Amino acid sequence: LALAHAVKEQGYDLVLNTSAERLDERLFNSVSPDVWIVDMEDEDEALLDKVLDTGVPVLFGLDTAPAQGTRQYPRWERRVFIKLYDVVGHPVIQENLEPLEVAAPEPVPAKQTLTIPEDVLAYKSQRLEYVCVLAASLGGPAAVKEFLDYIPTGLPVSFILAQHIDARMQESLTRVLVRHNHMPCRIAKSGDVLKSGELLIAPVETEIDFSADGQVISRNIKWDGPYSPSIDQVLANVSRRFTKRSVAIIFSGMGSDGS
Repeated sequence: LALAHAVKEQGYDLVLNTSAERLDERLFNSVSPDVWIVDMEDEDEALLDKVLDTGVPVLFGLDTAPAQGTRQYPRWERRVFIKLYDVVGHPVIQENLEPLEVAAPEPVPAKQTLTIPEDVLAYKSQRLEYVCVLAASLGGPAAVKEFLDYIPTGLPVSFILAQHIDARMQESLTRVLVRHNHMPCRIAKSGDVLKSGELLIAPVETEIDFSADGQVISRNIKWDGPYSPSIDQVLANVSRRFTKRSVAIIFSGMGSDGS
Protein backbone atom coordinates (compact mmCIF):
# COMPACT_ATOMS: atom_id res chain seq x y z
CA LEU A 1 0.00 0.00 0.00
CA ALA A 2 2.82 2.38 0.86
CA LEU A 3 4.60 1.65 -2.42
CA ALA A 4 1.39 2.13 -4.40
CA HIS A 5 0.84 5.47 -2.67
CA ALA A 6 4.42 6.57 -3.33
CA VAL A 7 4.26 5.65 -7.03
CA LYS A 8 0.93 7.37 -7.64
CA GLU A 9 1.83 10.40 -5.53
CA GLN A 10 4.78 11.12 -7.84
CA GLY A 11 2.55 11.00 -10.92
CA TYR A 12 3.43 7.55 -12.27
CA ASP A 13 0.86 5.01 -13.44
CA LEU A 14 0.68 1.85 -11.36
CA VAL A 15 -0.33 -0.83 -13.89
CA LEU A 16 -0.07 -3.78 -11.51
CA ASN A 17 0.26 -4.26 -7.76
CA THR A 18 -0.02 -7.83 -6.52
CA SER A 19 1.56 -10.52 -4.40
CA ALA A 20 3.82 -13.07 -6.06
CA GLU A 21 1.45 -15.99 -5.51
CA ARG A 22 -1.37 -14.17 -7.32
CA LEU A 23 0.70 -13.24 -10.38
CA ASP A 24 -0.44 -15.93 -12.79
CA GLU A 25 0.45 -16.15 -16.50
CA ARG A 26 -2.65 -14.27 -17.65
CA LEU A 27 -2.08 -11.36 -15.28
CA PHE A 28 1.65 -11.26 -16.04
CA ASN A 29 1.02 -11.01 -19.79
CA SER A 30 -1.71 -8.39 -19.41
CA VAL A 31 0.70 -5.55 -18.57
CA SER A 32 3.68 -3.91 -20.28
CA PRO A 33 5.42 -1.99 -17.50
CA ASP A 34 8.40 0.35 -17.87
CA VAL A 35 9.89 -1.12 -14.70
CA TRP A 36 9.26 -4.04 -12.33
CA ILE A 37 9.63 -3.50 -8.58
CA VAL A 38 10.21 -6.88 -6.96
CA ASP A 39 10.02 -7.50 -3.21
CA MET A 40 9.55 -10.98 -1.79
CA GLU A 41 10.44 -12.65 1.47
CA ASP A 42 10.03 -16.18 0.09
CA GLU A 43 11.96 -16.63 -3.13
CA ASP A 44 9.98 -17.66 -6.21
CA GLU A 45 12.53 -18.93 -8.76
CA ALA A 46 10.08 -19.17 -11.66
CA LEU A 47 8.82 -15.62 -11.12
CA LEU A 48 12.32 -14.16 -10.78
CA ASP A 49 13.45 -15.86 -14.00
CA LYS A 50 10.33 -14.64 -15.80
CA VAL A 51 10.76 -11.03 -14.69
CA LEU A 52 14.51 -10.94 -15.38
CA ASP A 53 13.97 -12.39 -18.86
CA THR A 54 11.49 -9.70 -19.96
CA GLY A 55 14.25 -7.19 -20.71
CA VAL A 56 12.39 -4.62 -18.59
CA PRO A 57 14.45 -2.87 -15.86
CA VAL A 58 14.02 -4.43 -12.42
CA LEU A 59 14.28 -2.68 -9.05
CA PHE A 60 15.06 -5.40 -6.53
CA GLY A 61 15.03 -5.19 -2.74
CA LEU A 62 13.53 -1.80 -1.90
CA ASP A 63 13.86 -1.15 1.83
CA THR A 64 10.74 -1.41 3.99
CA ALA A 65 8.55 1.68 4.06
CA PRO A 66 8.48 3.61 7.36
CA ALA A 67 5.08 4.40 8.84
CA GLN A 68 3.34 7.32 7.15
CA GLY A 69 3.54 10.43 9.25
CA THR A 70 7.03 9.69 10.54
CA ARG A 71 10.02 11.85 9.68
CA GLN A 72 11.59 8.97 7.75
CA TYR A 73 8.66 8.42 5.38
CA PRO A 74 9.20 11.46 3.07
CA ARG A 75 12.86 10.46 2.70
CA TRP A 76 11.86 6.89 1.75
CA GLU A 77 9.26 8.21 -0.69
CA ARG A 78 11.88 10.47 -2.24
CA ARG A 79 14.20 7.48 -2.73
CA VAL A 80 11.42 5.64 -4.57
CA PHE A 81 10.92 8.64 -6.86
CA ILE A 82 14.66 9.04 -7.56
CA LYS A 83 15.02 5.39 -8.54
CA LEU A 84 11.94 5.52 -10.78
CA TYR A 85 13.16 8.75 -12.35
CA ASP A 86 16.58 7.22 -13.01
CA VAL A 87 15.00 4.25 -14.77
CA VAL A 88 11.93 5.60 -16.61
CA GLY A 89 12.30 9.37 -16.47
CA HIS A 90 9.77 11.97 -15.42
CA PRO A 91 6.08 10.99 -15.22
CA VAL A 92 4.26 11.71 -18.48
CA ILE A 93 1.07 13.78 -18.44
CA GLN A 94 -1.17 11.82 -20.76
CA GLU A 95 -3.31 14.77 -21.81
CA ASN A 96 -0.31 16.45 -23.47
CA LEU A 97 0.71 13.48 -25.57
CA GLU A 98 0.33 13.53 -29.34
CA PRO A 99 0.01 10.33 -31.37
CA LEU A 100 3.45 8.95 -32.23
CA GLU A 101 4.53 6.35 -34.71
CA VAL A 102 5.62 3.24 -32.89
CA ALA A 103 9.05 2.17 -34.05
CA ALA A 104 9.71 -1.50 -34.62
CA PRO A 105 11.62 -3.00 -31.70
CA GLU A 106 15.32 -3.42 -32.29
CA PRO A 107 16.48 -7.03 -32.46
CA VAL A 108 18.10 -8.33 -29.30
CA PRO A 109 21.78 -9.02 -30.01
CA ALA A 110 22.90 -12.58 -29.57
CA LYS A 111 24.88 -13.27 -26.42
CA GLN A 112 28.57 -13.17 -27.23
CA THR A 113 31.03 -15.82 -26.17
CA LEU A 114 34.17 -14.40 -24.59
CA THR A 115 37.49 -15.79 -25.73
CA ILE A 116 39.90 -16.17 -22.82
CA PRO A 117 43.61 -16.62 -23.60
CA GLU A 118 44.85 -20.14 -22.90
CA ASP A 119 47.58 -18.92 -20.55
CA VAL A 120 44.95 -17.20 -18.41
CA LEU A 121 42.73 -20.29 -18.26
CA ALA A 122 45.73 -22.46 -17.41
CA TYR A 123 46.98 -20.06 -14.73
CA LYS A 124 47.09 -21.50 -11.23
CA SER A 125 48.06 -19.69 -8.05
CA GLN A 126 47.79 -20.37 -4.35
CA ARG A 127 47.64 -16.67 -3.48
CA LEU A 128 44.95 -14.08 -4.03
CA GLU A 129 45.82 -12.24 -7.26
CA TYR A 130 43.12 -9.65 -7.98
CA VAL A 131 40.12 -8.31 -6.10
CA CYS A 132 37.26 -6.74 -8.09
CA VAL A 133 34.53 -4.68 -6.42
CA LEU A 134 31.16 -4.74 -8.16
CA ALA A 135 28.94 -1.86 -7.03
CA ALA A 136 25.25 -1.29 -7.68
CA SER A 137 22.21 0.45 -6.27
CA LEU A 138 18.60 -0.72 -6.24
CA GLY A 139 18.30 -1.23 -10.00
CA GLY A 140 21.58 -3.11 -10.30
CA PRO A 141 20.98 -6.83 -9.65
CA ALA A 142 19.81 -7.68 -13.18
CA ALA A 143 22.87 -5.99 -14.72
CA VAL A 144 25.23 -7.57 -12.19
CA LYS A 145 23.71 -11.00 -12.89
CA GLU A 146 24.16 -10.54 -16.63
CA PHE A 147 27.80 -9.59 -16.06
CA LEU A 148 28.42 -12.65 -13.86
CA ASP A 149 26.84 -14.90 -16.50
CA TYR A 150 29.73 -13.98 -18.83
CA ILE A 151 32.52 -14.67 -16.33
CA PRO A 152 34.50 -17.78 -17.34
CA THR A 153 35.97 -20.16 -14.81
CA GLY A 154 39.67 -19.98 -14.07
CA LEU A 155 40.16 -16.23 -13.79
CA PRO A 156 42.46 -15.30 -10.85
CA VAL A 157 39.92 -12.73 -9.61
CA SER A 158 37.85 -12.60 -6.44
CA PHE A 159 34.66 -10.52 -6.54
CA ILE A 160 33.05 -8.39 -3.83
CA LEU A 161 29.58 -6.95 -4.39
CA ALA A 162 28.48 -3.73 -2.69
CA GLN A 163 24.74 -3.77 -3.45
CA HIS A 164 22.23 -1.34 -1.94
CA ILE A 165 19.42 -3.58 -0.77
CA ASP A 166 17.10 -4.17 2.15
CA ALA A 167 18.50 -6.76 4.55
CA ARG A 168 15.41 -8.98 4.12
CA MET A 169 16.24 -9.53 0.45
CA GLN A 170 19.98 -10.11 0.73
CA GLU A 171 19.81 -13.87 1.15
CA SER A 172 17.61 -14.16 -1.96
CA LEU A 173 20.15 -12.05 -3.82
CA THR A 174 22.82 -14.74 -3.31
CA ARG A 175 20.66 -17.13 -5.33
CA VAL A 176 19.34 -14.69 -7.93
CA LEU A 177 22.82 -13.60 -9.04
CA VAL A 178 24.19 -17.09 -9.68
CA ARG A 179 21.09 -18.86 -10.97
CA HIS A 180 22.61 -19.46 -14.41
CA ASN A 181 26.34 -19.23 -13.77
CA HIS A 182 26.81 -21.22 -10.54
CA MET A 183 29.57 -18.96 -9.22
CA PRO A 184 30.05 -19.64 -5.49
CA CYS A 185 28.30 -16.75 -3.73
CA ARG A 186 27.47 -15.88 -0.13
CA ILE A 187 27.05 -12.95 2.23
CA ALA A 188 30.45 -12.10 3.70
CA LYS A 189 30.98 -12.73 7.39
CA SER A 190 33.97 -12.45 9.69
CA GLY A 191 36.53 -15.17 8.96
CA ASP A 192 35.52 -15.75 5.32
CA VAL A 193 38.41 -15.64 2.84
CA LEU A 194 38.43 -14.07 -0.62
CA LYS A 195 39.00 -16.76 -3.25
CA SER A 196 39.45 -16.61 -7.01
CA GLY A 197 36.25 -17.25 -8.95
CA GLU A 198 33.99 -16.59 -5.94
CA LEU A 199 31.66 -13.73 -5.01
CA LEU A 200 31.22 -12.29 -1.52
CA ILE A 201 28.36 -9.85 -0.90
CA ALA A 202 29.03 -7.06 1.58
CA PRO A 203 26.51 -7.38 4.45
CA VAL A 204 23.95 -4.64 5.01
CA GLU A 205 24.17 -4.48 8.81
CA THR A 206 27.87 -4.08 9.48
CA GLU A 207 30.98 -2.72 7.79
CA ILE A 208 33.62 -5.21 6.69
CA ASP A 209 37.36 -4.83 6.10
CA PHE A 210 40.04 -7.25 4.92
CA SER A 211 43.36 -8.60 6.15
CA ALA A 212 46.45 -8.83 3.94
CA ASP A 213 45.68 -12.46 3.04
CA GLY A 214 42.08 -11.67 2.03
CA GLN A 215 40.30 -12.66 5.24
CA VAL A 216 37.07 -10.79 5.99
CA ILE A 217 37.09 -8.70 9.17
CA SER A 218 33.76 -7.57 10.62
CA ARG A 219 34.14 -4.17 12.24
CA ASN A 220 30.81 -4.45 14.12
CA ILE A 221 29.85 -0.87 13.23
CA LYS A 222 27.28 0.47 10.81
CA TRP A 223 28.37 1.58 7.37
CA ASP A 224 29.24 5.24 7.10
CA GLY A 225 26.70 7.26 5.10
CA PRO A 226 22.97 7.00 4.36
CA TYR A 227 23.10 3.82 2.24
CA SER A 228 24.04 0.28 3.22
CA PRO A 229 26.36 -1.21 2.38
CA SER A 230 28.34 1.92 1.55
CA ILE A 231 29.85 1.61 -1.92
CA ASP A 232 32.40 4.32 -1.14
CA GLN A 233 33.51 2.57 2.06
CA VAL A 234 33.85 -0.83 0.38
CA LEU A 235 35.97 0.79 -2.34
CA ALA A 236 38.09 2.57 0.26
CA ASN A 237 38.68 -0.57 2.33
CA VAL A 238 39.52 -2.75 -0.67
CA SER A 239 41.80 -0.21 -2.41
CA ARG A 240 43.67 0.51 0.83
CA ARG A 241 44.31 -3.17 1.47
CA PHE A 242 44.97 -4.49 -2.05
CA THR A 243 46.23 -1.30 -3.79
CA LYS A 244 47.25 -2.13 -7.39
CA ARG A 245 45.67 -5.58 -7.20
CA SER A 246 42.21 -4.03 -6.83
CA VAL A 247 39.76 -2.88 -9.50
CA ALA A 248 36.14 -1.68 -9.47
CA ILE A 249 33.16 -1.85 -11.81
CA ILE A 250 30.42 0.64 -10.89
CA PHE A 251 27.05 -0.36 -12.36
CA SER A 252 25.08 2.36 -10.57
CA GLY A 253 24.97 4.36 -7.33
CA MET A 254 22.57 6.30 -5.15
CA GLY A 255 23.05 9.97 -4.34
CA SER A 256 26.80 10.46 -4.24
CA ASP A 257 27.56 6.91 -3.03
CA GLY A 258 29.74 5.27 -5.63
CA SER A 259 31.09 8.51 -7.07
